[in-house]
Amino acid sequence: MGKSKSLDPTVRAQVVALKEISGLSLNEIAKKLNKSRHAVQNAYKKHLESNTLVDKPRSGRPRESTKRQDRMLKRLVLKNRRSSSKNLATQWYNAAGPSKSPKTVRRRLNEQGLRGRIAIKKPFISKINQQKRLKFALEFLHFTKTDWQMVLWSDESKFNLVGNDSRRTFVWRSKNEAYKPECLQGTVKHGGGSIMVWGCMSSFGRGHLHQVEGIMNGAIYTDILRNHLLPSATALFPAALPWIFQHDNDPKHTSKVARNFLAANVTQVLGWPPQSPDLNPIEHLWEEIDRRRAGKRASNKHELWDIISAAWNSITADDCRKLVDTMPARLAEVIKNKGGPTHY
Repeated sequence: MGKSKSLDPTVRAQVVALKEISGLSLNEIAKKLNKSRHAVQNAYKKHLESNTLVDKPRSGRPRESTKRQDRMLKRLVLKNRRSSSKNLATQWYNAAGPSKSPKTVRRRLNEQGLRGRIAIKKPFISKINQQKRLKFALEFLHFTKTDWQMVLWSDESKFNLVGNDSRRTFVWRSKNEAYKPECLQGTVKHGGGSIMVWGCMSSFGRGHLHQVEGIMNGAIYTDILRNHLLPSATALFPAALPWIFQHDNDPKHTSKVARNFLAANVTQVLGWPPQSPDLNPIEHLWEEIDRRRAGKRASNKHELWDIISAAWNSITADDCRKLVDTMPARLAEVIKNKGGPTHY
């Protein structure tokens, strides 16, 4: 709460006279002068301390905006978190009157807990898909880490010879607003790549990694399931234990030929909510592959595949287990965010 405005010297003189001559209490004086008790108390206190009715000259530059104007600036930011401080200064001037500089804008927003930050890249999730994510999280909230160990996770990813567009977007936000939809930068999953790979993993370790040649369709995906998924499952899971297969809702995954193959060869397929890469631990395995190939340059696709394969082969069972063990926390965060994006 900001400080109340000081009483002017004439009113202060009345306060002192009513207190010392008339003997009224501070409450009575406040009611008689129609002022707050706090203002009256401060005025009399200053009189006792300095024996004067005027404030001491203030040091430093006067504040350029009032608390009310500062709140107005915050409202402008919350309408458009991507506004630059220069644009905000113009809007603030038009709305509040006094001239404001971009530097003052940044300082006033900082005082109110808002700072310019790079927007975290996350896919935007539609309302209906948020509901589906929430339903999935609630349905599997009872799964323990042991239950999630029986899932074979899969995904495709593109790796680039040259890095993706890294243009950054700045937003105004407080410390705990990083994952609010209006503070995120939307992404496209497969943008500007050189080679596509398919891979799978479980809590017991990595499975096969396969380079996809050409454009993947339902028939090619079914060949991958036959030649790479099933051998991976045999290698990763004890023969007596049933395992669950996970893949997302990509059209090639849900094609008739792929569904028929899975129905004949896989006991259980995990129903997966749309727009949920943050729930799939293998997504973070791709990020780890990117980190492990950092600094290793490839001049063609063959060299890039060799680098990615080497990074994949360096992944340990312990690396995979740590990722899968985060599933209960991922679901809890989805529930907390009502189906919205998580920090994963």
